[in-house]
Amino acid sequence: MRQNTTSGVTLKYPDAVGFAFNPCLLVASNTQRMDITVSDGTDTLAVTYYGFNGEAYADIRAYVQALFKEKEFGNISYSTTAQKVATGKNIYISVTATTVGGTTVAFPSITVFYVWGALKIGAQERFNGYRRLTHFANYPWTFGVYVTGATSIKFGNNGRSVTGEGVWNVAPNIAAGAQTVIVYDSNGTVSNITFDTTFDFTFHLTAGTRNQAIATITVDREANEGYYMRWLNRQGMWCYWLFKEGAGKYQSAVDGEFWRNNIIAYDQSYGYQGGAVRYQSHNRQEVIPVCVPLVDRDTWMYLLDIISSPLVDLYTGTSNGVPQWVSVNVQAGTTTRDMKAELSDFMCNIQLPEVPTQHL
Repeated sequence: MRQNTTSGVTLKYPDAVGFAFNPCLLVASNTQRMDITVSDGTDTLAVTYYGFNGEAYADIRAYVQALFKEKEFGNISYSTTAQKVATGKNIYISVTATTVGGTTVAFPSITVFYVWGALKIGAQERFNGYRRLTHFANYPWTFGVYVTGATSIKFGNNGRSVTGEGVWNVAPNIAAGAQTVIVYDSNGTVSNITFDTTFDFTFHLTAGTRNQAIATITVDREANEGYYMRWLNRQGMWCYWLFKEGAGKYQSAVDGEFWRNNIIAYDQSYGYQGGAVRYQSHNRQEVIPVCVPLVDRDTWMYLLDIISSPLVDLYTGTSNGVPQWVSVNVQAGTTTRDMKAELSDFMCNIQLPEVPTQHL
C-alpha cells in the first residue's frame, strides 16, 4: 500500500493497480471520520466512514465494483485489431479526514487502475505474467493483456498497436502456416504484478522491458468440432477453449400438474379429453459434460477459472460475419486433478439455457 502524511494524518491507500474483488483499503490515523468519493470520471459515489480509537478504516471494494458496467464486458469486436475492454478502468478517489481534534484535512486525489477481478491472497499469484496459450484458428479469438502505456504487441514480426493504459483484447496477427509464435512487447509497457503480502494487501509491480517475450501461442488449425467457449477469468481477461463433448444428460421436472376425470365418459364421445379436467406443465434442462483430455498443469489451471467465472459464453456460429454467443452456466461441483501426474484431464458440466416446453 502507498501512504501520504498531511497535517499529522497518515493515510494508507491502494497501490497503482488494484482488483475490484480484493480488499480496497483506506486507513487513516488520528482520524474520527473519513469522507470519501469514488469516481470513474462519469459516475461518482460518496460514503462516510467513522473512526474508532483514533483510526478510520474503509474497504471501498463495493463502490469500486459498482462503477463497472458488466453489460459492456462481452462487447468484443473480433474485427478490430486492438480493443480496450471495460474490465479495467481508472478509479479516482478523494479523501477528506476529520482529525480527533476536529481539524479537516483534504488529501490529493488518488488514482488507481482497477481490474474487475481478484488475485489469491498470499499465494504469490502473478497477474499479466508470461503465458502459454492455444489459438483455435477456426474460431474467434483474442489475446488479453494489460499495458501501462502505448506499445506494439508483436506476434512474431507482425505487430498490433495499443494506445494507452488498459486491459486490451488484441486480435491475432499470425503469419500464414505458423504453428507456434512468440508474442513480444516492443516498448516494455506490459508490466506484471504479484500479490504476495497477506496482511497489507500489497501488489508488487514488475516493470516490463523492451522487446520482452510475454506469451507463447500454439496455433491449432485443424480442430473444428466440439463446444467452443469463452469465459472471463479472475484477472479480467477473456479466455477461450474448444472442449470435447461427453454424453448429454436431459433433466425434466414437474412445474405443476393436475388431472381429474369428470366421469362423463371414458371414450371420446365428448371429444378429445372432453371428460377430463387437466393442467400439466414440465420444464426441461440440458446438461452437457465437456472435457479437455491430457493437458499439462499450466493449461489445467488456465481452464480451471471457467468453473467459477460469472460470465461463460458458448459460441453458436456467425451472423453476417459477426460471431454469436449464448450465455451458459457451469454446474457447481468438485473438479479434481492428480497432482503427481504430468498430464491430466479437465472436465466440467455445462448447463444450457432451459428448453421452452408446452403447457396444458
